[in-house]
Amino acid sequence: MKAKIDFNNQTYTVDFAKGFDISVGVGAAHQVNAYGMPNAEITTYRSGGFVGDVNAGGSCNVRNIKFNPHGNGTHTECVGHVSKNYQTINKVLHEYMFVGNLITVEAGECIGADDLQVLDKLPPAEALVLRTLPNGADKAHFNHSGANSTYIHPQAMQFIVAKGIKHLILDLPSVDAETDPDLTAHKIFWELASGETSQKTITELVYIPNEIADGLYLINLMLPNMYCDAVPSKPILYPLR
Repeated sequence: MKAKIDFNNQTYTVDFAKGFDISVGVGAAHQVNAYGMPNAEITTYRSGGFVGDVNAGGSCNVRNIKFNPHGNGTHTECVGHVSKNYQTINKVLHEYMFVGNLITVEAGECIGADDLQVLDKLPPAEALVLRTLPNGADKAHFNHSGANSTYIHPQAMQFIVAKGIKHLILDLPSVDAETDPDLTAHKIFWELASGETSQKTITELVYIPNEIADGLYLINLMLPNMYCDAVPSKPILYPLR
């Protein structure tokens, strides 16, 4: 299926057969992990004489899933992650398709505003996808706990906000340093000082293979209908021509 997208006074073509899934799944054999959280668990449901495993004699497969979205795979979070007025993402987010720029930056201790200056040369967009270097395939199963992984400097987050970004997607465990208990960059992005009504989202722990080129994409942010500040998510990137 192909379609034409009108955005920012330009018309683009998108081929929905050529999307890139950049999510890291929950419960894989070699799991990505952050913040010392236990790995996700997928176990067989048992009740009385019923066994939810066909190979164990059950009539069908029925599984229990135990996980924490913030540390067990790609997840999308809303302002409810840091607000006193607890909000759930299924009530905050009402649109799921966005135009966004994918850019690649060197990952030092943090991403600074200078690392994002390329945005000045790119067309305005609602979303920003950040791929950090180095970009080995181990990102899909790396344990970030205690690793002091790269984060976004508060000044860089202020730059992102000034660019009008509503949906931030990145291959890091958090926009904040693991040692920052105040979650400074989160609060800057959601402009918490101005209230707790933001409809913007942050998606963390994606993996963007090197063969996906920097550029402009239509992004489909797929989320389950769960009452939580963050949920597992599956962002798909569709190149715009």
